[in-house]
Parts: sequence; structure tokens; C-alpha cells
Amino acid sequence: MPTTVVGLLVFVLLLVPGLAHHLILERHGSTRRLSTFRETVAVAFVSVLSLGASLGGFAVIRTLWPSGTPDVGSLIRCPRPYFNQHYGRVFAWAIGLLALATVLAVLAASPRFRRLLGWFRARKVVKWMLPPPRSNFASGWTQLFEIDRPDHLRAYVGCTLDDGTYFGGWLRSWNRDSEDTPDRELTLTGAITYKRGKKAVILPDVKGMILSARQIHSLRVSYLRPDVDVSKTVPTEPARSAAKRTK
Repeated sequence: MPTTVVGLLVFVLLLVPGLAHHLILERHGSTRRLSTFRETVAVAFVSVLSLGASLGGFAVIRTLWPSGTPDVGSLIRCPRPYFNQHYGRVFAWAIGLLALATVLAVLAASPRFRRLLGWFRARKVVKWMLPPPRSNFASGWTQLFEIDRPDHLRAYVGCTLDDGTYFGGWLRSWNRDSEDTPDRELTLTGAITYKRGKKAVILPDVKGMILSARQIHSLRVSYLRPDVDVSKTVPTEPARSAAKRTK
């Protein structure tokens, strides 16, 4: 661990790419309950990889444009004299490389990059070189709501509760915990459809709803265009009868 204020600041800055990667993963996928040690190692590992890729790009630029980049050899041999003479250039390139590493780490956590990894993972030649898919530890909700959902479509969710009541609406958010625990909630938005018995109605003046997993008996997930008529997604039979048959 660093023992000076400057060393501590540099240490924290070097972990920024890994932290950004972790935050994007939490936003776009299931979160895993890791120990403090494993979470720290994961953040540091991503930071090392992204910084390594950034430095690789710097090496290429240094080869092609030596006059416009810091002289790494002189900086290592005589750090203080060289830094005093070229501190502006050193700072600018250091910030640029850190920003590039952060961008690479964020891109690596994006859903599109994970789908690209899935395409490569399907090729047996490189399958052993890649990490396991995130769907291996994603909850059932995350699997249906995000991983299986096409990019250009939205998820419309119909929820049948234990008492047979049906609610339907556009999915807005859900608990991304990787464990399928009953202490979870999902939120619906848009025109909320309500059904109890044979008649389905749109709840007036209701633009959102929160449902607890403890009350949900089953879910129906449809991938639809945002402008589609959602009334066609309502079950054609009484929700109570459907719930009884699934028990």
C-alpha cells in the first residue's frame, strides 16, 4: 500500500478503470455477492488489463510519433529532471492514457461487448480462452428482461399474482441480484393493464406499479416494439384459472 499522499492518489487513480467497469456491470446486469477481497481483486485485475491495453496503444503512437510523446526512457533514468522540464506533456499523456483505459473498461462491460464475446465463445477454437458467460450467474429475471431481449425491442411483462389478479405494463426496472430471492421487486410503467376474471381494463391515472416477488405467481414476458398495441398481450382466459393450473 502507498505510504504518501501522492502515492495514495496515484493508486486510487489507477483503480478508476476497474471501478468504472464494475459500476457499468451493476447497471446492466446481475450483481454477485462477492467478498471484499474478491471484489478488490476483480477491480484491480480489470484496471491492469485496461491500462495495459492503453499502454500498448501508447507504444504504437510512440513508435509512429516519437517527437510528440514523452520519452519514457529518459523519464525512467532521470525522473525528476525530465519531469521538471516536461511536466505538462507528461501530465497530459498520463490523463489521456487513464481516460482511454477507463473507456476501454466501460466498453468491455457494455451489453453489446458481452454479446460479441458470446459470438466468439460459440467458436470452439477460442471458447476455452474466454470467461464463462454472465448468464451463468444471472437471475431468471435478468436472463429474460435483458440478456435474451433484442436491443431494438422493449420488454412487456404480464404478472399473475397468487390470488389470480393480472397486471401488465412495460418493464421499467427490477432487482438485479443474481439470487432468485423473494425479497425482490420489479416496476412497471406506461398504461397499466388490470385483469381479475374475464374483463381486462386499463387503470386510469396509473402510470407505474411496483410488484413484490413474494406476491407474483408467474410472469409473461414479451419483446415488443414501443409503439405496439399492448392490449393484445393480455391473457384470453381468466387469470385465476391460469394460476390454478400452473400450481
